[in-house]
Amino acid sequence: GTPIDAALVSTLESTDGGKWYASHAKKIIKKGGDVAGYVVSEKSRLTNMINSDSVSASKKTDFMIRRNILDAFA
Repeated sequence: GTPIDAALVSTLESTDGGKWYASHAKKIIKKGGDVAGYVVSEKSRLTNMINSDSVSASKKTDFMIRRNILDAFA
């Protein structure tokens, strides 16, 4: 895949709909580039929130979108 670096993050931030891609990329960079570890733990966290009864329907939709975006990094 494409290496995750500051230039990629900058490009993503400047595109429509790219904010979640950029957010995930920044977190992967911050965690030392461990893409697989980040994707697994973040998908698990988002899935738990999606399955929670205390989360609103609109937030669940946001979390589903964010979880789907993680597939681009897998």
